[in-house]
Amino acid sequence: MFKRVLLIFVFSTLVSCEFLQKNIGAKLSPVSLDTVVDFGKVDQFPAFASCDSILDLDRKNRCFTKELYAHLSSTLLTQTFQVSESINEVVKVKLEIDNLGKSTVVKIEASDLILKQLPSLDSLIRRSVKTLPQLFPAQKRGIPVKTVYEIPIVIQIE
Repeated sequence: MFKRVLLIFVFSTLVSCEFLQKNIGAKLSPVSLDTVVDFGKVDQFPAFASCDSILDLDRKNRCFTKELYAHLSSTLLTQTFQVSESINEVVKVKLEIDNLGKSTVVKIEASDLILKQLPSLDSLIRRSVKTLPQLFPAQKRGIPVKTVYEIPIVIQIE
């Protein structure tokens, strides 16, 4: 009797495992996972509060760029520079916007002529970046991420 109960129990266990395995396997379908992540691009660009309501990504990026240049140029245009020779050059500013929306100047590339004629330009640019309005960081797959921008600033002084 004990052998018969044990045999029925073992048989039902084996059958039920096979049954479950077949049913589970039949219900699962291959899932296509998107595992390729392009870390060179973001899904949403950083934005100022005035640009955050724009839904179109290209327009939002143009708004961000326009606001950034307007802020930097307004700061620089309020200054009066005296130079011994005319200047017509480009200064490159590397700007980092972290995942919290805080902006910092990483590097300022300028020629020796600019550094000699406009020694205060570096501090003016850094001060202008510190006074930027609140920024919303860029996003990749819904996660705030750090971005770095290289901003060319044309310096023309006669």
